[in-house]
Order: sequence, then structure tokens, then C-alpha cells
Amino acid sequence: MVRATRIAFGLAAALALACGGTEGQTQWPDVVEAGPDQVQVPDTCDCSADKDCVGKVTVDACTFAKCEQCACVAKAKAAGTTCDDKNAETVKDVCDDKGKCAGHVPVPGDKKCEGPVENCDTSPDDCACASNRICNAGKCIPKPVCGNAKCEPTENCDNCLKDCGCGTGKHCSAADRKCVACADWCKAEARECGEDAGCKCGTCQTGYQCDMVGSCYKSPNCNNAKCDEGEDCLSCPTDCTCPAGKGCQKDQVTNKGVCADCAGICAAVGMQCGVIGSCTCGPCEDGYKCKANKCMADCDWLCYGKVCGQFDGCKCGDNEGACPDGEDCVKGACLKGCGTLCEGKECGWGEDCFCDFCIGTDACHQNTCGPGATEPDANEPNDTPETAKDLGDVTDDDATSAREEKGNIHDGDDFDWFTLHVADTGMFNFLAPVIDLTGLAEDKDLVLVVCYKCDKGNLAGAELLPSDSVYEIDTFVAGARCFETFNWWGESDHIEMRPVCASGGQDDSGTIWVGVYPYEYYDSGSAYTLNLHM
Repeated sequence: MVRATRIAFGLAAALALACGGTEGQTQWPDVVEAGPDQVQVPDTCDCSADKDCVGKVTVDACTFAKCEQCACVAKAKAAGTTCDDKNAETVKDVCDDKGKCAGHVPVPGDKKCEGPVENCDTSPDDCACASNRICNAGKCIPKPVCGNAKCEPTENCDNCLKDCGCGTGKHCSAADRKCVACADWCKAEARECGEDAGCKCGTCQTGYQCDMVGSCYKSPNCNNAKCDEGEDCLSCPTDCTCPAGKGCQKDQVTNKGVCADCAGICAAVGMQCGVIGSCTCGPCEDGYKCKANKCMADCDWLCYGKVCGQFDGCKCGDNEGACPDGEDCVKGACLKGCGTLCEGKECGWGEDCFCDFCIGTDACHQNTCGPGATEPDANEPNDTPETAKDLGDVTDDDATSAREEKGNIHDGDDFDWFTLHVADTGMFNFLAPVIDLTGLAEDKDLVLVVCYKCDKGNLAGAELLPSDSVYEIDTFVAGARCFETFNWWGESDHIEMRPVCASGGQDDSGTIWVGVYPYEYYDSGSAYTLNLHM
């Protein structure tokens, strides 16, 4: 049947109604095939349903084929539909209301871990691993435990022989920390004799002896208390000794023994501690002790005063490092779960748990986010020591030297400086500047810097308190020495110092500069109070 026939009869029916036909009744004659003398109108409709349009129009992740008024068209999917914009540097790809796919580019340092672009390798600040985990190939994994009979990621035959031992017929290669066949290890180490870790590298011919690095030597005059010609520290270590701080190693060109610094010798054979020849390697740092020439964790030391947590493989406390149900391990102590401690807190701290940061330019006060300090304070411009706000001249008399300054860090590049001159009046007063930085927003970290320049001579020394958090940094002021401290978000900073000038007398008078700046760009927006007295 052809559409032309039905259209013709439809027109006829319409005319019949218009000319008084029965309302609501259309008389359709029988539809017949078009004859040879009839005109056939082609069917111009591409579709009658959406399924007819599949493959007829080009679509992508944000569009679909639809039949509209007999034509196939590409229509936009609902905004927010998940898609892939084919850009490896974006995340959270979704369709917009126009059928375009676009993602969001993660911002480094915004405290948001947006994978897969960001991970603990590429963005350690945003994607930091928990204290009991480490980053490996972009993923946070449990810290490996040396001695649990499992060769875990980041463990190898060099740093954990207990778990990743090589077994019979193999030796740990110092070059790539992998187990290799004994023959390959002997060749790589240029050893022609001797035995190490079960690998035998051969024996020397009659009349020759094997030295400590696996070389055969002949020295008939050895042990005569003289370092004769042809002898060296390898072939005859009893006669050819090395001075203190040096040990014997093979020269790769002459194959003879030469005295070299012990640090290089220890590093070449992978020894962190212990004795090799006349060299003593190490020592191990606090919290570690020497085992099999490696510095291994001393669990008694690392777990001292802790009831939970794992520290370099040491599980502290009676519960294998864990806390009872409902408690979290924070700095070695079992505390109520952070979920409980942070309940009802929008930002800032809940006891020892940090709950969250405020967004954008907001700052946290009393665990609630509010507008931060984004306008320059009244002390500006004071961004450099040269433009520092001058607080005048004082003496070391505490009663008159006290100063209080209020300010704010209004953006990430803001650095506030203050300066004053202090006179050492001698016998009855003691020059000991004390500087406190308080009143910070609970989610901001501001750094306190103090520089001191003597009037006479250089600053020979400065007793600093607290000794565990104040340290010397590169100077900001020519001729001065500078010191810095910082704590966690929102915590106050405190520096005490007792300057001693190398002036040849008892006069420690000088000029002090105090600086305040954000630890990271996003730590701006916080007000502060600076208190000084001498």
C-alpha cells in the first residue's frame, strides 16, 4: 500500500465532514494498491520510533539517537550523566545540558584527594597515607612488617632478608636488591674465591690465599710486620694497615688494595652498621639497633610510652598495636574514635583528631566555618624586613618592653614583619626575648620567624626554647641569624631566646625582627596576635 492513497482518501473524508458529513465518523474506503495510472508519493518518514534511529545518527557518551517528527536526531542526555572526556588529567567527568563531556582538573594542595589523577605519589599533601600505611605505586598499603614470613611490597632481600631470603644457590645483588644465581653474583662482584651467604665463588690455587673481597693473592713475606713491595692492605692486611677512618678496598683498575674512606666502603657493600675490615659502619640512629649489618627497629625504644600503633614494623602495646573497639590510635595513645570526637564539629580539632578544613577563604573558629581575614591589616605594607613595622626602642626591662600587635595574613603571599631595637642594660636585667603568636584560626598554620642582629660583633649563640621545635634557618637579614618554629593547624607558636654577642664584652644589645607567614598558600585568611617582651 502507498501513503498517497491514504492521504487522498483522508482529504476526501475531511471534505466530506466540511460539507455536512456525519460528525465523528470517517468513512474510509478500502485501501488498494496503486494502479499503473495512479501517482505514488514516496514515504519521507525516516523513523517511527527511537529504535529505528540506531546507527543512523552519530552519538557519543553524552547524546542518544531519537526519532522526532519522522527524522532521526542526536539529543543531549541528562546533565550530570557520567562520561569520559578522554583527558587523563581530569576527574569526575559528566555531561552538561548541551551534550558536552567535561571533567574537573584537581587542584594541588586543596586537601582533597581526587583520584585517579591524584594519589599518594603524585599528591602526597592531598592524599597522605595513614600513619600505619605507606605509599606504594600510588596506593596506600599496610606498612610491611619484617619478620612475618611474608615478602611484602617494598621489602626485598636487602632490607628484609628474613622474609625475602634468597635460598640455596642464590645471593642478594647489591645493585638491584634481587636474588640472583651464585655464579652471576660472583661474576658481578668480581669474586674469584671465598664464600658468602652460602655462595661459593671458587678456591685459590696452591700458594695463594683468598682475601676478604674474594681475590687470590700470593705474598710470601706477609706477617713480617713490614708492608713490603707487592703487598697491600688486601693481600696482607696484617702488615699494610689503613689509618683510622679508612678501610681497605680493591682498586677496580689495578685490582690492588687501597685505603679509602670507611663511609664509601660501607655504602658499597650495603652495610649500615657493623665492622668490615678496619672500618666501623654506622652508628644507627636513635630507635634502631644493628642486626646483620643493618639498622633494624628497636621496638623497646620506638614503643616507649606508647600503648598502640605500629612504628617501622614494631607493634606497640599489649594488643599488637591496636586499640579497643570504638577507639583510635593517635600519637601512640588510644582515644575515642575520631568520628565521635568530631561529631557536630564543622572544622578544626576534636581533642587530638583534626576534623576538617573550611572551604575557600573561610576560616575556622570554635569548630565553625566563617568568613576569613581577606583584607590587608593596618600594618601593611610590611612584607619584607626592610619595610617592617618599627616598634621602637626598648630595654631588657620586662616591665616596659612588652609589645602587642594584632594583624592578619590576608593572602598566600602575605608576610608580616615587625622590628624593634633592644638595649642590654646589664647587671640587674637579663636580655631574653620571648615571642608568642596566638589567636590563629583553627584550620590555619602560621609560621613564626625571629631574627637577631647584634650591635657589636656577630651573634655567637642563642639558647633557644622550646628546644624540640625551634631551629635555625637561612637568614632573611644580612648580618643576623634567624630561627623558626611552627606547629599544627591552629596551634600557637612560642620562641624564647637568650642572645650572646661576640663583642668581647657583656653588651648583647641588638635589633630583633619578627616575621609571620602562612605555611602553605591555603593557610591564609587567619588573624593573629603577636606578643613580645625582652
